[in-house]
Amino acid sequence: MEPKFIVLTGMKHCGKSTTGRELARRLGLPFFDIDDRITVCSGKTPRELYDQGGAELFRAREAAAAALLAEELNSGVKTGQPAAVIAAGGGLCDNEAAVAALKRGGLFVYLSAPEELLMERILASAERDGRFPAYISCRNPQNKEEISAIFHSYYILRTEKYDILADMLVQTERKSIGEITEGIIQGLSPILNRRD
Repeated sequence: MEPKFIVLTGMKHCGKSTTGRELARRLGLPFFDIDDRITVCSGKTPRELYDQGGAELFRAREAAAAALLAEELNSGVKTGQPAAVIAAGGGLCDNEAAVAALKRGGLFVYLSAPEELLMERILASAERDGRFPAYISCRNPQNKEEISAIFHSYYILRTEKYDILADMLVQTERKSIGEITEGIIQGLSPILNRRD
């Protein structure tokens, strides 16, 4: 089946949203962020949903937002060319219903980044915002070593899942957003250059 939209996946802080906006701009396509769609559909941010009802509530809202967006895009596509670029949340791989919805029409591009770099970005983000990702903060870590251990376990599990889900793998280490975007475009060229 020809892909109807491009889904950027990967761990939190791997650059999905930034790359997605640039990729959409380069391809002349609309850009959607699943986290933004969750907020529009539910009236609450992903973090507010997690704080209110834990992972179960958040995943239900994520699956609903993903299904609605996929349905909109699938019904609106008239050609064999992708119609949009989507950035998925970092934990999408743990949400079978959301994955299933986006796999119906979506080509999954996995933006892979090294564990050490992502950990640095998580620490920097927490220093700015005062909060760690929900899957870390809910474990109530007491020091950097505990934070790193929690992240490591999630990194191992999630990267294995993203490897399996990926239709295309793009390494992001030591690359600019422009270079990452160009790598995706080159990988997509057989699809983008296809003539109906």
